[in-house]
Amino acid sequence: MFNRFMLVVVFVPLAIILIALAVANREPVAF
Repeated sequence: MFNRFMLVVVFVPLAIILIALAVANREPVAF
């Protein structure tokens, strides 16, 4: 149970970052 919780805690921010990068690459954004 604890391992699964840690996996979710690590995986969710990673997925958010990947989605953010995909959106940023689709439309030019000035950071």
